[in-house]
Amino acid sequence: MSFDHMQRRWSSLRKVLERSGPFCRPDFEPSPENLQMLVDHCKVLVVGAGGLGCELLKNLALMGFRHLHVIDMDTIELSNLNRKVSKVLNDLDGVYTYTFEVERKINCLACSQIPREIEIEDSKYKLQNLIDLLCERPDLQMKSPAITAIIEGKCKTLYMQMVASIEEKTRENLSKTLIELGLKDGTEINVADVTTPSTITLKLKFPQDNNASQ
Repeated sequence: MSFDHMQRRWSSLRKVLERSGPFCRPDFEPSPENLQMLVDHCKVLVVGAGGLGCELLKNLALMGFRHLHVIDMDTIELSNLNRKVSKVLNDLDGVYTYTFEVERKINCLACSQIPREIEIEDSKYKLQNLIDLLCERPDLQMKSPAITAIIEGKCKTLYMQMVASIEEKTRENLSKTLIELGLKDGTEINVADVTTPSTITLKLKFPQDNNASQ
């Protein structure tokens, strides 16, 4: 596939990712690196693999997205094979299906709506310390977490490694304490990482024997 064809294929999406606009989030940073970050690291979950879902999956794959996940609770039957282009056939009976029971866990990072508390050791805790904690905790084991938070009513990106231009602008925050960044006891932070299917919310809990909550 030629380079010119690849450039034309992404031309419409580049217009969205490489320029700002009146409806962009305040923390959005236009950059030509955004597209490569989406293709290499973005996880796309498609719920439903019927006629529309299969077509969507095909288009996403042809567009170059590399991490596609599918949830479909339906059963493949002879009556609907004509609209399931992603069907799998079995040599014995012609149709192969796999079903499983889903049990939701209250403390699951992916599906729980309850923010998980993260205990902060002291008021001098820096953002780098927090990132190290997210990577080292056995129940999290993140790789390159991107952190945003609502501070004084505005959504602010505290650190993002995936996009070079944003990483450069937020790098100085790594050496600042959480309090210097405007975070306090009870503040909820949003964390995105390649190890989680969606952004998760964590609540900071500072020690009660200092003034971190003030």
